[in-house]
Amino acid sequence: MTIEIPLPKHFDKFFIRNWIAEDAQQLADIEFDPEVKQHLKLPTISKNEFIDRFQPRGWAIVANQGNIVAGAIDINKFELNPKKLELRILLAKEYRTRGFATEATRFFISCIFGAPWTEGVVAVIHPQNLASIALFKKLNFIHTSAITAERHVYELSRT
Repeated sequence: MTIEIPLPKHFDKFFIRNWIAEDAQQLADIEFDPEVKQHLKLPTISKNEFIDRFQPRGWAIVANQGNIVAGAIDINKFELNPKKLELRILLAKEYRTRGFATEATRFFISCIFGAPWTEGVVAVIHPQNLASIALFKKLNFIHTSAITAERHVYELSRT
């Protein structure tokens, strides 16, 4: 069961592509940003180890201006239902509120629902991550449950 992601995918302000080794430092800067880390448990290794081991999941979101890694997006089978896919997106501070997350997320939702076996898309969000909650609510995701106090589930069903 696979999802077809036609890449690279170009938008007005950014494009999405596969990761390259040279992206390690830029992704580490995003993953280790204190604002990002407060809502995620990962990564649990040091920043230098993260760069040395560089095995990112998903794809790079790259700003057209400067060819800079603006963020990351990935999809995985949802732990509670493998017919639903979990979507995760991270953006560097300077690229938030520019529409990158909305456009990238819409693109991936269309790819996910392009696979007939998928039942839905899920975002697992820390309840204090108000920007992510607002993004997914804007895209019609509904809060359905809480796995833990720090992991709330927002879903978009196929129907």
